Amino acid sequence: MRLSSLTIVAATLFVSVITIEAAETAIIPLAKSGEYGTFEKLDAKGRPVGWSAPPTGFSIVEKDGNHWLRGKNSNPKEAPGMNLVLDVPQGTDGINLSAKMRVANVKQGEKYWEIPRIMLVFKNADGKAVGGYPAKLPDVKRSDWQNLTMFRKVPEGAVELTVTPHILRSTGVLEVDDISVTPSSALGVPYELPKNRRLFWGEEKVETLSATRAEMVLNGL
Repeated sequence: MRLSSLTIVAATLFVSVITIEAAETAIIPLAKSGEYGTFEKLDAKGRPVGWSAPPTGFSIVEKDGNHWLRGKNSNPKEAPGMNLVLDVPQGTDGINLSAKMRVANVKQGEKYWEIPRIMLVFKNADGKAVGGYPAKLPDVKRSDWQNLTMFRKVPEGAVELTVTPHILRSTGVLEVDDISVTPSSALGVPYELPKNRRLFWGEEKVETLSATRAEMVLNGL
């Protein structure tokens, strides 16, 4: 068992730092992430096994035999979340992360990145974050389930990965399920385009975030 905490750093012209204190969290083998990311493994108190202790507003919900994580936050000055810490085997070149996520009644914080989301942080053997600023799955703004995937190259010296669903200095409801992390080559996940589907390279939608920032998805789909 290891006492784990996650420091999340977000940057623009300024740098904001938030620390999510975690309870004692076991280091889970990367290959078993899917077993814990389904939230079907629960302890006697109904808490998900392998995850840090649920903060106020976070709990496991169930419908038709399926369990998932639901988090609620009403204080925009807080960033409640939960950590799943995964062992990264030596020689792992990259990882693919997939998850289901939906949100409701979200009120964004003062910064555009202050929203409910799933963050990834690699750490070295000394417990220090490596690989630059934390990665995150694509933002979700819908109340129906969205299937999300991303590839991330493993930084040099990384030995563990912390996956954190959290509501970053914003209010609303975050729900996640079926989180899975698998090893991958640096080329990412092979993808076969569905029939009757064309690529849209050069036609991607640009979302304006502020007077000086914009965001677009460069996958051609």
